[in-house]
Amino acid sequence: MIEKFRASGFEPEGYTLYAYASIQAIAAAWNAVGTDNAKASDWLKSHDVETVMGKKAWDGKGDLKVSDYVVYQWDDKGKYHQL
Repeated sequence: MIEKFRASGFEPEGYTLYAYASIQAIAAAWNAVGTDNAKASDWLKSHDVETVMGKKAWDGKGDLKVSDYVVYQWDDKGKYHQL
């Protein structure tokens, strides 16, 4: 996908793929139930969507079931470790 962006003259930035994946999820929901946002929201809460960031799934509150973000902690030796 990155190469497709570059070929079109757009240099992807830090959140480009996250934004693209969000649009893919909205498009999947709208394709399934139409553009009624309440119906689309309900649909996303019960369906996984394949995106450029991998498969995404949401819980009943609309939160991602698995977050793409991680937390790191610096130790006393100046190294950081994923928690």
